[in-house]
Amino acid sequence: MSRARRGLGLSALVCGLLVAISAVPAGAGGAPRGLGALDAVTVETSLGPVTCRIDPAHEPAPQDVTTVTHGSRMRVSILDTGALLCDTTLGEVEVSGANLPWHLVIDTAGHTAIVHGSPRLALQAQLVALPGVHCLYQAGHTAATLVQQQPLTVALSVARIKLNKRMSNALCPTFGPVSVSLTLP
Repeated sequence: MSRARRGLGLSALVCGLLVAISAVPAGAGGAPRGLGALDAVTVETSLGPVTCRIDPAHEPAPQDVTTVTHGSRMRVSILDTGALLCDTTLGEVEVSGANLPWHLVIDTAGHTAIVHGSPRLALQAQLVALPGVHCLYQAGHTAATLVQQQPLTVALSVARIKLNKRMSNALCPTFGPVSVSLTLP
């Protein structure tokens, strides 16, 4: 497997999680942050940095993210993740969520967060120039630690990521665990 293909998979996972988590409300007011606050995201891969930006044609609507707060726990339901466009060595890749809805549970007192999908957290990556090349990545349990609350910074850890070979193109890479720290707007 080429290093370029491994870099595509890593950027897909990290960018997709960023799209989902960026919808977390900004504060106690409950208004969604919105993806427009993110101009560009750079993800470090084994091949070097990959830059992603919001796809304005696929930005989720405010009603696609709902939040319920109970004390120190916040539950965010994500019905649409929108999409990111990432520049990779294979060309431009569109990354979006799959197996929606996703649920993000944040415990500010315990400094933890969990992201899960229905039934599994999943991301789809597709080469823009070759729409037939699409990859479906699935992860069971995605844990995170709140590093700080203002600005909201989380450290994500995905222990097991699986390429769904039946639903993916043969060119799609497989890759291992991912850990990343994200500061959200």
